[in-house]
Amino acid sequence: MPDWLEILGGVILAGLIAVMMQLLENSTKEPQTVTLYHYDISLEDPIQSETLEFTDSLISIKFEIRKKEIGFNIKNKSNRAIKINWDEIVYISPSGAAHRVIHSGIRYIDRDKPQAPSVIPPNAYFSDIIVPSDNIYYLEVPRTGIVDLDLKNLKLEGWRVHDLIYPAQDLKGKTFKVYMPLEIDGEKKNYTFTFKIKDVTIEEIKL
Repeated sequence: MPDWLEILGGVILAGLIAVMMQLLENSTKEPQTVTLYHYDISLEDPIQSETLEFTDSLISIKFEIRKKEIGFNIKNKSNRAIKINWDEIVYISPSGAAHRVIHSGIRYIDRDKPQAPSVIPPNAYFSDIIVPSDNIYYLEVPRTGIVDLDLKNLKLEGWRVHDLIYPAQDLKGKTFKVYMPLEIDGEKKNYTFTFKIKDVTIEEIKL
């Protein structure tokens, strides 16, 4: 048998042994547990609403509290244009800290730059999201000098967003807010929407 065939056979055998050892190692590991927090949230102010909806003579708005952002759909009920100045909107966390926000279409790398306003024409709908800019960060993995490990680590690198609400059971009864000033024909109408965490449930999932 040629030497190169013996070498090839040895390489294949070594690879099979490595795979079998990895499978054996994985099979002996204890299952990991992931804890998930679920929040029951209602709108408390300016009105109480289980559906997170508010309406007055100028606007109607419905919110959706998501894992990393707040979605909303707003209708301009007036016969005048409404301007959303994104740099004036503030998210106030359950701890009371005020955060600048960005919205859809803003690159994470530009999270601290000025944002152009959005205009809602009369009797029109507008949908967008609110993301606290402080929650956005870039995950950089240190290089090891080993090619295979570096290639795996590169897949972990990139932009990340922290959860909107930091996972904790003691948040029951806490509130968070969205301060949203709107401009109508040069006049400002200040809205502050207060949300209450009515309940927190915990779910543990074994992987």
